[in-house]
Amino acid sequence: MSVNPLGGAFRAPDPSAPASGAFPAAPAEQVPEAAVVRGPASKSPEATVKAFYEAFTHLRYDEVEKIYAPNVTYSDPLFTHKDSKSTLHMWKTLFQADELKLGYQVLGVEGDKVRGRWTADYNFHGRPVHEVSESTFVVKNGRIVSHKDDFSTVAW
Repeated sequence: MSVNPLGGAFRAPDPSAPASGAFPAAPAEQVPEAAVVRGPASKSPEATVKAFYEAFTHLRYDEVEKIYAPNVTYSDPLFTHKDSKSTLHMWKTLFQADELKLGYQVLGVEGDKVRGRWTADYNFHGRPVHEVSESTFVVKNGRIVSHKDDFSTVAW
């Protein structure tokens, strides 16, 4: 079975290729529609992080809340949070910044770990801030269970 190195969808093995030890994929027509899992648990780690970044960069606090696991751990050079409530409070504070503009990139995927980068431009007490943060996420069952950001505190 092949995996896209950037974390894309799995590709079913070629039935004419020699066995590789992987379980063969069942043809789609053999899976009853009612048995197909839908919702967050069916998302790949990359899709989960993209959904997080889309909600985050468009200030959709309620969606960010749904993507984090209740016991998410968050850390960066300044803060450590051990649950979603305190992590979400931090983001809610950022979302209230003056002239906030956010952007993101997904940089790579390795199993349940996703690396990304987000940028924030805003005014903090009248001073313009340009923040670039490198992120590492761990995703389990379609929810973010760990989020670690790293950025320059000097530049911040």
